[in-house]
Amino acid sequence: MKSICRASAALAGGLLLAGCALLAPILMRSGAEVPASHDEALVNRGLAARLHRVAPSLRIGSADCSRPTVSDTYYRICRLPIDGKEVPIGLRYDDNQERIIPRLLWALVDAKAVETSAAYATNTYYHTPGRVSCGSTRWRVLPPNANFSCTLVASRQTYIIKYLVRPGDPPNPIMNDGIAGLHLDADIVQTRTLVAEYLRAHPHTISGSLVTQYYNRTAGRYYRKRYPRFELKQIECLKRLDLSIENAHCEVPSAFGPVRISVESMQNGRLLFGLRSVPVDLRLTERVGQRLTEVRLLAKGEVASAKVDCGPDRWATLTIPSVRYCSIALSDGREMRLGVEYYDELEGIYLALENVPSNSPSP
Repeated sequence: MKSICRASAALAGGLLLAGCALLAPILMRSGAEVPASHDEALVNRGLAARLHRVAPSLRIGSADCSRPTVSDTYYRICRLPIDGKEVPIGLRYDDNQERIIPRLLWALVDAKAVETSAAYATNTYYHTPGRVSCGSTRWRVLPPNANFSCTLVASRQTYIIKYLVRPGDPPNPIMNDGIAGLHLDADIVQTRTLVAEYLRAHPHTISGSLVTQYYNRTAGRYYRKRYPRFELKQIECLKRLDLSIENAHCEVPSAFGPVRISVESMQNGRLLFGLRSVPVDLRLTERVGQRLTEVRLLAKGEVASAKVDCGPDRWATLTIPSVRYCSIALSDGREMRLGVEYYDELEGIYLALENVPSNSPSP
């Protein structure tokens, strides 16, 4: 059984592991159905508590997991009252079928983050620096396909920026079409026209070279300005990209390792890019993992020192859903492993101590 240690993520500066504590082991999956009361307690102690820490202004009630669930992805969908709305929470197991992971199925919209993102975007795509405001309410939880607006004040003019909460896993707000009164960069307009024409003729596939051209003139410019510490290089795509599959993507080399860029086609003939990877500091992970291991052993009445080895590289990148293993050598000769898990953006990175499976070599 695992012990879990929570970590917090700061995308712009890499992953910082901090404030970790030894938690009670998570209930392992068994043949019996998990009681609804157990899942309600899990959501209240876990996801609801994290939401309250991240967005303290939200009014959050107690979860209700008593209703029947029909889902191919989640074994149960609970309802969590947030600001007077019943927000669905999906429950699933990790890859080892040991840990239950609650997932918010609506979008948690941070107005401050949207304002920052929009300011970078308008400066990059429209060459129009200005001040963006998304209202006085910082935190909102919105369902897929919901709309909201922000305002851009530039050169004493006010413009409306329309947003759509795009369905996905998880849903996320995107800038919907253009900004009335502003003109896109001419290179972007030209490339959008080429992409739209290509997608009309080939709705489910697109050439990698066209994806590269579109990315370099749009999201590539934005990401390099938004995340300078990533030191993003040229995007690398297949010769032909299949847009009909769920995880269509390209990769971009960075200072932290390869970063995954998702690629989706939209009904208006545009391509939508998403930065899906987060960097993890493996040297810091080793130090936190060592402390976590020794504290766990001490809690069991055992005294042993631990050496955690996550490999020679300083940085690694993780993309949902994924886990990376580090080896643990104890001073008494035993071996364990540390799972660095990334299953959910809101949950962040979890460190999981495990015994080395008997049917697999040491990591």
